[in-house]
Amino acid sequence: MRIPQIQIHQEYAQIGLQTTPAQQEIEQPGPTIEMKQTSAKLTIEQTEGQLTIDQSRARDALALGNNLETMKRIYAKASQLAMSGIARTVEKGNQMAAIHQGGNPIAESAKDWRRTFPEFAFEGEASMDNVDIEYKASKPIIDVQQGGVEYNVTPNRAEHHYTPGKVEVYLRQMNRVEITPPVLDMMK
Repeated sequence: MRIPQIQIHQEYAQIGLQTTPAQQEIEQPGPTIEMKQTSAKLTIEQTEGQLTIDQSRARDALALGNNLETMKRIYAKASQLAMSGIARTVEKGNQMAAIHQGGNPIAESAKDWRRTFPEFAFEGEASMDNVDIEYKASKPIIDVQQGGVEYNVTPNRAEHHYTPGKVEVYLRQMNRVEITPPVLDMMK
């Protein structure tokens, strides 16, 4: 004999999840910078130097110098020149007195006659260092005013955009229990 059996079939509930992830955007703009620059200032002042040129010794060497100095030299040499002039005159007189010895002493005397007196030098001493040059430079006055840079930095806030995620829960499959009774033969 067969024993009737009850069949039980069960299905579990199934839950479904559908998720949308969260979205986040962060932007950080650069800071705002204001910059101001002050230029440096440089001031230089300089007075002119002083140049002194003394050419009095050069003018004196050309006999164009100070009259007082020239007259002192003439006075200092006058007696010596007078003596040499007398000696020259005596010598020429002796030559003319010896005319009987031959020659032409008058023509010789006229040939040696000059209007200048080379032995009578009243100019100063000639030298390549007769011009004195002196230069006095002036020092410059330098004033420096330092410049600089001023910064004004303003940081900008970060821009944050956030979209939260979603979770949708739904019933994918309902739970159920199915009971199948045995088939009974009622005719017997």
